[in-house]
Amino acid sequence: MSQMVGHATRTTENSSSILDIFLTNCPGLVNHCEVIPGISDHDIPYLDISTRIILNKKTPRIIYQFNKADVHNIITHVTNFANTFRDQYSSAESWDIEAMWNSIRDVVLYSINTYVPSKKLSSKKQSLPWINSKVRQAI
Repeated sequence: MSQMVGHATRTTENSSSILDIFLTNCPGLVNHCEVIPGISDHDIPYLDISTRIILNKKTPRIIYQFNKADVHNIITHVTNFANTFRDQYSSAESWDIEAMWNSIRDVVLYSINTYVPSKKLSSKKQSLPWINSKVRQAI
């Protein structure tokens, strides 16, 4: 998030402070920002923003259905891997932590991708920049 008001909005004889904030995650939509004089010691932030919203389509995500997994094949695959892993790294001289971790990670990912059914889930909601949910509902 970027704070777009960069000048003091309250000025006294002893201090000046930014009391008003305008936060955005798309600072490129703010065309102009200035602080104009107010009635008292509190000035007014004036912002010119582009309200044309570009909607970003969300990419579908994969949901694994672990309750439908082929547990028998997972156990067989992991057991075979465990035996090979144990033989390969039986002595401390052959230990390579990075290679060991990569082997374990690869067998887990392979087991999930091969033996656990999955489906793609997409959302119809759009990700609107800097607009909160109450404003989004009004659009």
